[in-house]
Amino acid sequence: MKNTLIFILLLNTFFASAQQPDSTGMQWLNLEDIQKKYIEKQKPIFIYFYDSENDSCSMQDSILNNPEAYNYANILFYSVKIDIYSKDELTFFDGTTYSNTSESKTIHPLVTSLLGDSIFTPSFLLFDKKATGQLFTGYKNRDDLFSILIFYAEEAYNHVDFATFDKYYKITYPPGQKQVMTRIVTKRLNLEKIFEQIKVHPKKIIVNLYYNYSTSATMQSLSIFNNPKVANYINKNFYFSELNVSTKDTIRILDIDYVNKNESHGYHQLPIEMLQGQMHFPVFLILNEEGKLLFRYYGYQTPEQIEISLTYFAEDKFKTIKLDAYKKTFTTEWFKNEIEKTP
Repeated sequence: MKNTLIFILLLNTFFASAQQPDSTGMQWLNLEDIQKKYIEKQKPIFIYFYDSENDSCSMQDSILNNPEAYNYANILFYSVKIDIYSKDELTFFDGTTYSNTSESKTIHPLVTSLLGDSIFTPSFLLFDKKATGQLFTGYKNRDDLFSILIFYAEEAYNHVDFATFDKYYKITYPPGQKQVMTRIVTKRLNLEKIFEQIKVHPKKIIVNLYYNYSTSATMQSLSIFNNPKVANYINKNFYFSELNVSTKDTIRILDIDYVNKNESHGYHQLPIEMLQGQMHFPVFLILNEEGKLLFRYYGYQTPEQIEISLTYFAEDKFKTIKLDAYKKTFTTEWFKNEIEKTP
């Protein structure tokens, strides 16, 4: 197999999770209903602030009313739409009730409380599962909107700030393109071949577990592991394999056959065993030269974060220092020129 492949990824792959599209559009809830639902089942909260007389809000409505957007949001978010001039009595999640008693057209006190004195429409306030909010102001086109939604739906906020996530999202999914063509520079082997190779030429192993319906997993595969500096280091120091967690292939490792039993979750036996049933994505494993687990890395990572992870194990730092301590003393070598250029 050639070391350099052309990988074509259709953009709509991750939207396939919307199994039953709702033709009614965005399912807007009121604040009281969201509070009750959130107690029963935690989801990120999407609050849209609008002005019915603002042209940008009309444009924003057309984006939100696209089935691609509302199917994704309806499944993964609790959403509320608030007119900034509303005359309704609104009770926020902390139990505080706000009323707009002015007879003139004035901004609702809840809106001022949440957004401050400088009000822009459209605006979005997103709350993650930890109830931490972040404000996004101004019109968001399809690409901008999905970067925000995916950041919250896939809990990337646990591992990286939004600006960094947005940067790599748009590298992986260039705005306006329906498909992405990426030259793969990381040398990829199947696991069966790797387990034969380590008998003759021992090296540590990276197994990137790939799930089609995780956009951040796709980003990590195409724009992080495929970063030239990351790929160059991997090619020198590791065997690298990418395993589709839903593969139908029979995989033989250490004389044991692993199969996909076609159960409702769709996962293959091998990744279930590798992750001990904790099927969260993105995730990659680092194995030692004998194929034994050293570490599982859950969550989206940037190239700078990957550098720490890879050097820690490739250079056997793990034998003398804890990972947290290594992170505190670590200085990048791969990206130091980029850091020096940052104002």
